[in-house]
Amino acid sequence: MTLVRYNEIKELAYIEYISEWENAGKIIVPGASDRNGRAFEEMMIKWISNEEDIMYEKGLVPSTLYFLIDNKRKIIGAIDFRHFLNEKLKRHGGHIGYGVRPSERRKGYCFFMLNALLEMIKLKDYKKVLLTCDDDNIDQ
Repeated sequence: MTLVRYNEIKELAYIEYISEWENAGKIIVPGASDRNGRAFEEMMIKWISNEEDIMYEKGLVPSTLYFLIDNKRKIIGAIDFRHFLNEKLKRHGGHIGYGVRPSERRKGYCFFMLNALLEMIKLKDYKKVLLTCDDDNIDQ
């Protein structure tokens, strides 16, 4: 398993991944929740812009999206790191949002993604991160 930045995934792997979410009727995972029928290329442009300061003008914060892939480059899950917190994220959301495709849940992948991301951001000198979770979140 490897955590990779969004620009390292392949279109077919993403389409297969997102189709599983769409077929399950749950589109809450980072990298998909705002897809609204956008093509892969459009999503890539969106993910690039998500890292830029223009996000502040939209009332959001810059973030970087990563995907967990296996040795066959199948996408298992996604995790999004918000570089800063605004007042809304301090109350709900925190620095990190993540999800695992429905067929791969309850196998420890969220734990793996979170640990890998925390190691990456520790190298960027973040001293604290806020992680929140709903009380009823047992799917991941």
